[in-house]
Amino acid sequence: MTAVAAPDEGLRRAAMLFVAEEARARDALERGALFVLPSALEWEGTAGRMRAHVVVLGLSAELLGRASSTPAVQEELARALSAALAARRQNETLADLRVVWLEGSRVGAPYRDAAPSGALAAPELDMAALDAFLVGAGWRTVREAAEGASLEVSARRVTLELAARRGPEAVRGLFDALSALARRPDGGTPEVRVVDGGRAPG
Repeated sequence: MTAVAAPDEGLRRAAMLFVAEEARARDALERGALFVLPSALEWEGTAGRMRAHVVVLGLSAELLGRASSTPAVQEELARALSAALAARRQNETLADLRVVWLEGSRVGAPYRDAAPSGALAAPELDMAALDAFLVGAGWRTVREAAEGASLEVSARRVTLELAARRGPEAVRGLFDALSALARRPDGGTPEVRVVDGGRAPG
């Protein structure tokens, strides 16, 4: 669990103004919740003392899938947030953007509507969340590969065992999806394994 302040609605709205043409990035900011973690990243720069922030963007599983479908989405989110921080105060910048699952599998429901003001904790990962992520990402073939699979989740490991051999492309897609869903607001991620006919990616 990660201690944070209340959702930063001002920064979220400001960042939306800096999104260019990437609709998925705008949708993530419109329907997600933004939190700024306490940060001790400070240094002396040419413009004075600089402060770098770690920002967490919490999304539903489907929205996270959309935001993870291509690197361009998260690159645009980082660019917009960097610009919004600099516009708010000249000496502020972005140290890290963590786009994580914080809402459960309810499609499109803004996490900020029910967000606690004291701490962030990721929901319990299940097959419904994985399916929602794959729907959002548009990975139809990977979603089909997950049919009949079994999922085991612990604090240190997430293991998905496929019902039949699906091949390396499907395994990699499922690995990427589970890694995105399992990432915690503090930046940590449990070990993720996808077993395809008795084999897991190294």
